[in-house]
Amino acid sequence: KLEVVDITKSTVTLAWEKPQHDGGSRLTGYVIEASRLGTDRWMKVVTLKPTVFEHTIISLNEGEQYLFRVRAQNQKGVSEPREIVTAVTVQEQKVLPTIDLAGIPQKTIHVHTGKPIELAIPISGRPPPAVSWFFAGSKLKESERVKIETVAKLTKLTIRETTIRDTGTYTLELKNTTGTVLETIKVIILDKPGPPTGPIKVVDIDSTFVTVSWEPPEMDGGAALSGYVVEQRDAHRPG
Repeated sequence: KLEVVDITKSTVTLAWEKPQHDGGSRLTGYVIEASRLGTDRWMKVVTLKPTVFEHTIISLNEGEQYLFRVRAQNQKGVSEPREIVTAVTVQEQKVLPTIDLAGIPQKTIHVHTGKPIELAIPISGRPPPAVSWFFAGSKLKESERVKIETVAKLTKLTIRETTIRDTGTYTLELKNTTGTVLETIKVIILDKPGPPTGPIKVVDIDSTFVTVSWEPPEMDGGAALSGYVVEQRDAHRPG
């Protein structure tokens, strides 16, 4: 079996399997040959070790079509070729970007306050996509605290010295000539809750009591609220 596993504007990557029979002699390698479509001339590209089952052929002419074949080789000679049936056009492939969140169950992570947020996400796409990270709708920019790294098929967002204010939805955007894809990840910083949402309202006053009301905090610190503490002081005494 011989197959094409990748194509760019100047390369073709082939993969194959070990033959079922070695002809009674240990394999010594594989020979890859190439031919331009429309010609009968086959040229040897490379001879590889018997442990190699994938190879990238470089310096091909963009837009041209090629046929490829591979032969197994032992001390007695070379086998009949295994050939690609359909000619391969050398051109940059166009593939919609993808984001792999399989490593983040339910698209949610929990981080203790002060510890870094580290989101390392496998990505793909052809041409290689432009990568952008967003938090609460705003595009993240690198700083002493925020670092964004994208290498080959991985993008990584790191945010150090986290506080409860880093709790929220983070969006990863990939964009290339074929389109744009988005994925969101919920980050919960584990900390004490934020303050109740104000202002505090006085809803009733009597000679012996005052009734006040407030709204829950915007951030609960990653756990259900267990209650509120209400404090008072004499307005005419320093706090």
